[in-house]
Amino acid sequence: MVKDTLIESILAKLKSLPENLLEEIADYVTSIVDKANSQLIDNTYYSSKGTSLLQLFKEKENLYSVKSHNANVQKNREMEVQIPVTALDIFKMLPEGTRCEVLFNQLSMSPSPSIDHQLLSIKISAFLFNLLEQNTKGIIVTAPMDVYFEDQQSVVQPDIIVILNENKGIIHKNGIYGSPDIIIEILSGNRIHDTVKKKSLYEKALVKEYFIIDPQDNTVLLFCLNQANVYELAYEEKGKLMSDVLGCNFRF
Repeated sequence: MVKDTLIESILAKLKSLPENLLEEIADYVTSIVDKANSQLIDNTYYSSKGTSLLQLFKEKENLYSVKSHNANVQKNREMEVQIPVTALDIFKMLPEGTRCEVLFNQLSMSPSPSIDHQLLSIKISAFLFNLLEQNTKGIIVTAPMDVYFEDQQSVVQPDIIVILNENKGIIHKNGIYGSPDIIIEILSGNRIHDTVKKKSLYEKALVKEYFIIDPQDNTVLLFCLNQANVYELAYEEKGKLMSDVLGCNFRF
């Protein structure tokens, strides 16, 4: 082990020198070892095999070069881009900020929201933020925030998300992994996306309360899980957000 370390050290530092100088250095090292009565390098053994010290160093250098090459090949293989298998894999490869969601392993592009959508989102978010600041039951998060439902091969960006304190374990630095307690979607563009596809996703993921709000006339639909974990329409009203989970009744 010490012998290999010695040879490797010499090679690393001196392999760029001319061969004749390397031969002299090798002989010098040999003389030191002999004088110290060490068995690190057995000249008799190598002489009997017809192998000079310079050849030994070259053999070791080639060996280390091969090891280095193999290590680099392995490193390059590990750095190779993985071929995407699912829509979630593709989603994770998209540039940051791309307005895209995955519903049941299908990619779906999201159009930019309307001004009515954004104004209503701000109004409701402000109310819920103040409410949760006062009762300290949980936190509110607004889009864009990736919410992963990995069992359903889905990742979405709901408009408004509420997570109760006992459920905060689903929050990670790069997104939310699991089911929020409340999700609010404000209709914009493709309405089937929110009223059918996302409703099905949130039901399967057991989101307790799912609000759908139409910004055109402020109609609010609230879906809640029944005992069979199936969504039922709890109420349909204009300009009213009422949550049993939060114990609130808000008119807008």
